[in-house]
Parts: sequence; C-alpha cells; structure tokens
Amino acid sequence: MNSPKDALICDANHPLISQCLREEILLYHIDTQGEAILRESFERLSGKSISTDHDLSELSGGQKVLLMLCLALLSPARSIVFKDLRHSLDAHRWEHAQRMISDSDKDITLGCDA
Repeated sequence: MNSPKDALICDANHPLISQCLREEILLYHIDTQGEAILRESFERLSGKSISTDHDLSELSGGQKVLLMLCLALLSPARSIVFKDLRHSLDAHRWEHAQRMISDSDKDITLGCDA
C-alpha cells in the first residue's frame, strides 16, 4: 500500500491550479481518451459542458471540486488523498462522488483538515 506521501493529494479548498482546462489536463497527465471521459463525466455530474479551452474561473466552487474529482480519478495516480471533499459538495453531488470513488480501482483516502 502506498503511503500518503506517495499519493496525489487533492484539496477541495484549492481544487484547481490553473484557469484553463487544457493546463489541468496536462498537470494530471490525462491522455486524449481520458480527456473525452473527463468532459463527459463532468457534464453528467455538474450539468455543464466544458471545452479544453474553457476558462475555469467561470465555474462555481462546487463545479471546480467536481472537476478536480474527475481529473484525479482519471489520472495515472494509483493512490489519491481527497481533503475536505465531502464538505465541499451538496448531498446530491456527494452521493455521485461516492459512487465514482467506489467504482474506482484506486487506493483512495478521504480526509479533512482539522
């Protein structure tokens, strides 16, 4: 089992690093096939479609967290630590996030900041 120091750490308090989806895709090392799945998954979760050149500053806080979740699950990382994910999503989105996490074959830890 990987230790948390070997994990991709995703903090819902700071879900995205850049303002462009293309840059986030590169940062998470997502390939072309994964990009199509990312956009489809995000639209299904958020009800909003996005393009590769989408300005991410236009997304709500919850939409940014959902995008972070999708990016992380599609990344090649085998181990992921999500910080404050539950507290950043409404009950409906949290339910969908839980399903995505349980369907994943990754080693996932849900944590929160004290």
